[in-house]
Amino acid sequence: MNPLNLIMSYFIANSRAEYYNVKDPQEIQKTGLIAGMISTNPIISYLLIENKAKELQVIPARNPAPTGTATPAIPAIPAPNATTPDPILVKLEELDKKLGENQKAITELNKKAESIEKSSQENKTAIESINTKIVELPKVIDRINVLEKKVEMLSAVKPAVVAEVKPLTKK
Repeated sequence: MNPLNLIMSYFIANSRAEYYNVKDPQEIQKTGLIAGMISTNPIISYLLIENKAKELQVIPARNPAPTGTATPAIPAIPAPNATTPDPILVKLEELDKKLGENQKAITELNKKAESIEKSSQENKTAIESINTKIVELPKVIDRINVLEKKVEMLSAVKPAVVAEVKPLTKK
């Protein structure tokens, strides 16, 4: 236990309690003292105190209610025919339009994806049929070679000379 580290942790705890506007600064001070006693590294002590202060931080309300006996004022609801539109409603309408456009784009993309899947399936079947034809191609080439040899043999044979046949006449 380092007394200097203990004192530094105590002052850091007070500082963080003020910075984060903590309701109960004693809890952070206790955390600071414990961190100062246990840890020999002031950076680790600081991180422990900082995290504890963030946990206990009081977040002020956006529109704090007036204190006192006065009744809280009810915000006026704009008339439907008001000339100045509510900026939040305008933003919401813009977001709604953008969401609608995005939804349309998503459906179009889904249709395109489905057509791509369909065409890829068609391509797969065409590739399979081409592959079967490629496998049969050597057999067809062998048949063509056999036929070419037969044609060559037939063309090499000389045609028989047909002599003119005269009918025998009766004598």
